[in-house]
Amino acid sequence: MLTRERRQQEVYALLLARADRRTGPDLHRAPDDCIDSAADRPIPQSSTGSTATTHGRCATIANLATLLSRILRVEFVDQTGLAGRWDFVLAFTALAADTSTEQTTLPTVFVALEEQLGLRAERNARGSVEYAIIAAAHVPAEN
Repeated sequence: MLTRERRQQEVYALLLARADRRTGPDLHRAPDDCIDSAADRPIPQSSTGSTATTHGRCATIANLATLLSRILRVEFVDQTGLAGRWDFVLAFTALAADTSTEQTTLPTVFVALEEQLGLRAERNARGSVEYAIIAAAHVPAEN
């Protein structure tokens, strides 16, 4: 049996970094028909000149928050107010110990979010996170 519940916990809120609500150089509104053509469009290039650590095409900002949650293993929630679909590219220092020259010159993910996407991550003491709770699981019966 599977149930869903919301719990309060510490999260990072994804917010616009600039008062004028402009996005950064690596976050662009996607074309209206992007869902039908997302695979046909090239991967966006980073304004840093570095190889992208991650990217998205035709993604919502909520999708970006979910991606960041998986990468950093801490919950991110979208509080930007940016509607629609977006293309983005993000280049940041990998979490694993990588001693390559390019990796050591890249910013942290938090600095990259602000400089490249025009977003900031603010730690909130409380946020609502949805969990899927598996109450019971059974071995399937043979037919």
